[in-house]
Amino acid sequence: MFEIKFYSRAGQGAKSAGEFLVEAMLNKDKYFQTYPNYGPERTGAPMTAFVRFSDKPIKTYAPITEPDVVVVFDDSLPNIEDAVKGLKKDGIILINTRKDLKIKGNVHKIDATGIALKHLGKNIPNTTMLGALLKITNAVDLDDLIQVIKNKFLKKIGEKNTNKNLAAIKEGYESIK
Repeated sequence: MFEIKFYSRAGQGAKSAGEFLVEAMLNKDKYFQTYPNYGPERTGAPMTAFVRFSDKPIKTYAPITEPDVVVVFDDSLPNIEDAVKGLKKDGIILINTRKDLKIKGNVHKIDATGIALKHLGKNIPNTTMLGALLKITNAVDLDDLIQVIKNKFLKKIGEKNTNKNLAAIKEGYESIK
């Protein structure tokens, strides 16, 4: 089983990121769960979302307390060190930052805010973070995620805005070395 914890602010797309990720697994013989965990439900409030997936049926609905990956959408969130507690020994931290943070472990940094602002014109880093996450973990194929985004967004926000999100995904993916 592989488990991911998204630590974000409400409105930055962490819940949607989890949903997009599992939708990309629908035809891949995977079993999965995704769920958010909200505090006060208002834009900007800290929140978490979780994804777990496996090649075998998942027989637990217990909270994820020892994730394989922690994805931090905003470096100004409180208690980032607490958010990464419980990370598996060989776990990965993906963080949206340009700062030199004092977080120990297998840390990957990306300026997802800058990429989102460049392509979308607003700080919604979820598609950028997903691109980076796929490069690091190979959780699903990039093409499968792109197809999910097209299916979700084309009718809802049009081709131009869909393509902006696809550009953010691709730049997020390519920015991880």
